[in-house]
Amino acid sequence: MISFAGFLSSYEYVLQILALVTIVLVTLSSIDDLFIDAVYWARRLKHRLFQKHHKAPVQALLARPEQHLAIMLPAWQEHDVIAAMVDNAISTLTYENYTIFAGVYANDPQTIAEAERLAKRYRRVKKVELPHGGPTCKADCLNYIVAEILAHEAREEIAFAGIILHDSEDVLHPLELKYFNYLLPYKDLIQLPVVSLEQGYRDLVAGIYMDEFAECMPRIWWFGKC
Repeated sequence: MISFAGFLSSYEYVLQILALVTIVLVTLSSIDDLFIDAVYWARRLKHRLFQKHHKAPVQALLARPEQHLAIMLPAWQEHDVIAAMVDNAISTLTYENYTIFAGVYANDPQTIAEAERLAKRYRRVKKVELPHGGPTCKADCLNYIVAEILAHEAREEIAFAGIILHDSEDVLHPLELKYFNYLLPYKDLIQLPVVSLEQGYRDLVAGIYMDEFAECMPRIWWFGKC
């Protein structure tokens, strides 16, 4: 029979093995983050020491002739936020030549009603109703939105210079489309930093989400920009 001291010794040995395995797994899972951090700081140091970047002034963004832009807005059960998002975007954006395509599902009558109300209120909002119910993956909704964008181009005899993806909770910067419009002749893909709205101290889950965006997004954005 194993003595109590022997049991404790075996138990300690098992804990040491588990701790070692955990350390190895955490280390392996952190390599990608370490790589991004290393590239971020190396690139940032290189840019500071050897390269000069001239930021485009706001006047340059405003002076560039506007191109047609399409905003994709996939929405599943977003009836409580989509109207506020679209109202805010249209009242905020300093841009004229854009169209919002809101994708909704056949079995989501509340979001359909909101999309129809927005389409009646704003000429630039188009409702895209999927023929089947949801939820499905976001790509499924986006495929139908893209098909409607192509059909809209044919009907209106226009060509969209760029397509922007947004969620129904997003708050847009007034110059966002101006910035896209300025960069589109030079860039095929543009990613703007995403920043979480400030939360109260009691909103712990939302606060962690906010911290994650604040910590990760600038590094990843700089990593892609470089």
